[in-house]
Amino acid sequence: MKEYFDPNLPTVSDVKDRYKNPLDLRKYESLTHENVANAILSGDRRGLIIPDEPGKYQIWDRSDSVKSKGRILPLNSALRFKRYGPQIDVTTSNTSQRDIRERHLTPRMAFREKLSDPEVRKKLLEGAYRGIGWWDPRTRTHNIAAFDVFPEAYFYEKFYKNDMGFKYLFSDGYVHTPSVSGEPEYRVTLRVFPNTDDFLIEWLMTQAYCECLDQFHRGARGKKKGRDEFENIFKYSKPERVWCKHTLGALRKAEKLSHKWDNVPDFRVSSPEPTGILNPFYTIKTKTLIAVRNSFRRPIKLEDGILLGNVTGYAGPEEMFDLTE
Repeated sequence: MKEYFDPNLPTVSDVKDRYKNPLDLRKYESLTHENVANAILSGDRRGLIIPDEPGKYQIWDRSDSVKSKGRILPLNSALRFKRYGPQIDVTTSNTSQRDIRERHLTPRMAFREKLSDPEVRKKLLEGAYRGIGWWDPRTRTHNIAAFDVFPEAYFYEKFYKNDMGFKYLFSDGYVHTPSVSGEPEYRVTLRVFPNTDDFLIEWLMTQAYCECLDQFHRGARGKKKGRDEFENIFKYSKPERVWCKHTLGALRKAEKLSHKWDNVPDFRVSSPEPTGILNPFYTIKTKTLIAVRNSFRRPIKLEDGILLGNVTGYAGPEEMFDLTE
């Protein structure tokens, strides 16, 4: 269980001991994201070694950059990529409430339409993206969930659902949820559930707040102070809600409880259900090593998400999620 959530597990030694004859991708001269995605998707029982070497193969190119507030921002660190890197948005900042209602745009429909687009699949397969985003059409606030958060939330809710203390008040939820790292339990607040006649707008408005101590999550949402000149740019960039496994896991539980409790209005829409993405996630988290010259390391959390984005582009969203209405 801890291997899903502890960034230090399994150790390099654990993986080496468990998989004696891994599929070593360093032997291929022209390695592409498609090759890597195919290897991950096959879930090779021997384990997997992915090189991290400029000119050979890199999960994300440290020489990439983006433009923000008139400045060129190099994406040469994991935290900077998590803050400024590109994402795939299933709705845009210009998507109007009228358009959402007229199209009857649900979460599953939004995922299916956007991630099935051939151009989007090509982008996911050939590039590096920090996750899936969507915009609150009323506040113009951006939401982002890394690709690995979806399977993480699935397993988190599965393992800890009986330990979550859930209170429901009107269209808000208040959850006491355990910490997998041994810290005191976290408080998660979910506001605006999609359970009124305006549910097509409400699912895009849902706000999630977590006391999560995960440094990567804190850094991505701006709670971890940076030490470089780009910190001020981030403070004044677009408002963004970063979803973690606790908040998305709590939302999964809230959705299920709404159909069980008599005094709670039902959710009017269903979130995408992780299905085919679970096995690639397991492969990356428990079977994969990154080769840096002659040493090995485990994939960092950013790389987990980017690799799952590549796999989604390779296989298609309906192989990764249950998107039936």
